[in-house]
Amino acid sequence: MIKLYRKIIFTVAAAFFFFSGVRSQSMTTAADHLRDTVSLLCASGDYDSAQSAVLHFLDRKDLLPEDVFTGNFLFADVLKASGKPRDAIAPLLATGKLLDSIPHPERFRSLMYGDVAECYFTLQQYDSAQKYSLLSIDASPDTSFRSGGHAVNDMIIGYNEFLSKKYSVALDYYGRAMLQYTSYGESCELPLVYAKIARVNNAMGERKLAEENISRSIRISDSCGIDDYVLLSERTLFEIYRENGDYKNALSTLEEVNTLVQKIEERKKTAKMNELKVKYETQLVEKDNERLRNENRKNEEILERQRLALYIALLATVILTFLILLLVRISSQRKKAEAKLAALNSELEEKVKDRTEHLEQARQRIEEDSKKLLFQNKQLIDFCNIISHNLRSPLVNMSMLVDFIEKSNDASEQKQFIEKLKPVIGNLNETFGELLESLQVKQDVEVRSERINLEDCLKRTLETLEAEVIGSGAVITHDFSAADSIVYPPKYLYSIFQNLVSNAIKYRQPGRKPEIRLLTKREGKSIVLSVKDNGLGIDMEKNGHNLFKIRKVFHQHPDAKGFGLFITKTQVEAMGGKIRAESEPGNGSVFFVEFTNQDI
Repeated sequence: MIKLYRKIIFTVAAAFFFFSGVRSQSMTTAADHLRDTVSLLCASGDYDSAQSAVLHFLDRKDLLPEDVFTGNFLFADVLKASGKPRDAIAPLLATGKLLDSIPHPERFRSLMYGDVAECYFTLQQYDSAQKYSLLSIDASPDTSFRSGGHAVNDMIIGYNEFLSKKYSVALDYYGRAMLQYTSYGESCELPLVYAKIARVNNAMGERKLAEENISRSIRISDSCGIDDYVLLSERTLFEIYRENGDYKNALSTLEEVNTLVQKIEERKKTAKMNELKVKYETQLVEKDNERLRNENRKNEEILERQRLALYIALLATVILTFLILLLVRISSQRKKAEAKLAALNSELEEKVKDRTEHLEQARQRIEEDSKKLLFQNKQLIDFCNIISHNLRSPLVNMSMLVDFIEKSNDASEQKQFIEKLKPVIGNLNETFGELLESLQVKQDVEVRSERINLEDCLKRTLETLEAEVIGSGAVITHDFSAADSIVYPPKYLYSIFQNLVSNAIKYRQPGRKPEIRLLTKREGKSIVLSVKDNGLGIDMEKNGHNLFKIRKVFHQHPDAKGFGLFITKTQVEAMGGKIRAESEPGNGSVFFVEFTNQDI
């Protein structure tokens, strides 16, 4: 059980380290693409394909020294990720010879030593693991080149000090790891640290503190929806009970662990079935698209035959005209023949025109149906992913609490569990409401637009946010002279204004009076609204790809839910517009909203 516990701790940490390893290194586009490809293949367990991709990359003749290092490093990293840490050590150390030709190789060397440390840790050679973790930190004290910084190295060193019974030193390194994760917005990795700290607390005789840290670990794991971390926390609690001789609680915790393992396996099976279902439906859509393409080709062939028939008909008409003219010259019926020829030409042109219009309409309908199918399929996949990600944690919580209530025979204990169930249900209801609102925006295709004065819209927004504006002392200015009104759905525009202004106030810089500037300008047929603030700002390099995703927050704030920007983006894109942001930590942010089709 102890070996399994250690394996779970480091397997999750190593996976995190692998997929975030060389995030900010100076690499070419080809090397960066290779890293993403290898990450996806390893995540799906296809290690053979991952190694093949690396070998194919290394065969290229246009590689820079950084690219050669990256390829060899990823090849060894795949060995480690596939459960062969012993085989990965020598190739990893060999990459060090490639660093001589690379300017400023410190970060690359730190990555190499960090991976070697992980391999030794997995092999339970903890002294060697600590040695290379220290080398990794010394090689590059800079922690900004990977997500989580040196957190994994600090955890390896802390664990070895724990085994040596140097508990205060171990706690110091675990504290460093916690600061690293927190400073880089990786708070969902904190259960790894809290579980290790709990083991140290228990070894120092601080049993109550150990249990409190386990509770923190479980709460964070639940809020992040990471079942493996919940399982890790429960297993750590089992080890603590067992070490303390509390076999009654140990057996009870072991039952919860076994139940959680079974549920995780069932959910994985369900997720796999859902994945297969989506894949099957995707294949159906692809087949339907292929059928539409075949129909298009057939229609094109029909159109081509009709063109040929038209050319033949035209040729026949010319010949007929020539014959008629010839006959007219020798016949007294010249005028009648010319009239008949004119009528024939008119009728033929009308038929050709009707047939051409019919074919064009059919082609347009086929093209529109194809676009609708692709768009609906993408919406289905996106919404399934959002539901799976955001409803999983509350449902797991509810399932566990109901299970506790059923198993408990103590009425007071059941009442406590029921009280704990209420906030979980509330969270589930809130999350469901948010998802329902976003879905309603995507399907509200008949929402009505009208011309809205921007000053009136801003005035209404500030009336709604009056308490926040007064409480923060915010100074809000605007210049709508370039475009003072737009045609847009009122409920969408008011929501966009309120979310952007509210966020600018909410994430203000401590000790600095908020200054918010709203500006409009015209770009062709579009109107662009910019909302600029002097607040906390966002690290776009690290968090830009998650900026408009649901439930993603980047600052510690009690009212932060990670839904405002998501619903704003949904409303903007529902009307064919775009939204983007520019920001730097400590220097504020600027959000740009493009309202299209504003030339009326």
